[in-house]
Amino acid sequence: MGNVSYRCPTLQPLISITDKQLALHTRDFADATLTPRAAEAMAVGAEAMVLLALKTMTDETFRRAVSDGFKRELAVKKGG
Repeated sequence: MGNVSYRCPTLQPLISITDKQLALHTRDFADATLTPRAAEAMAVGAEAMVLLALKTMTDETFRRAVSDGFKRELAVKKGG
């Protein structure tokens, strides 16, 4: 994700699928993804991502604001 964020605007959303504190990329986490609560959370998360993609594709003002913000953040990352 880090390297990609130097090329284009990125988003790494996180959703809660359990009340337990689980490390990502573990067997316990994988098991937690199979629960009804996880399925619902993933559906809500997917819908949010789709709505953001649609807004980005259809709203030129929003798209320009994202692009401008990306350029400002990239300048900060590069020390400028």
